[in-house]
Amino acid sequence: RMKWRHWNKVVDLLRKNPILVSRLNRNDADRLFHAETKQSMRRQSNDRNAESSGQSIAVHEFLGLLFKLAGVIKVHPYIVFLAAGCHARDLAQQRQEAERRDAEDAAGGVRGDRSRASSRPSSRCRSVTRPSSAGSRGSVAP
Repeated sequence: RMKWRHWNKVVDLLRKNPILVSRLNRNDADRLFHAETKQSMRRQSNDRNAESSGQSIAVHEFLGLLFKLAGVIKVHPYIVFLAAGCHARDLAQQRQEAERRDAEDAAGGVRGDRSRASSRPSSRCRSVTRPSSAGSRGSVAP
């Protein structure tokens, strides 16, 4: 289940995309998450599973939330899914590193070199370079 803090991390990752940074408003994202959690709670009101109640959403609700977010910010859902998915490998590497360090600590091992996984996005996520306004106009004297 995804809680609000994890949703905020997803929104931060989406805002790293140059197309989405100007369109994605945190208030819109928070409002959509809140609405989705309320709908989820209503759907599960008959269930007695205490773990799934509260301010969190399941995976299928998260995917629907990304579709709704794409509609609100008026971009094709592909762009939102690409912006979210291009960080998956880096996040998985960071998680494995953290689990490895925790396992070493639990076993009483020495940490040694604490190099972290690269935070550089994969090739699909590299920032789009925009031409500078001065370079495209040339030098114009006032």
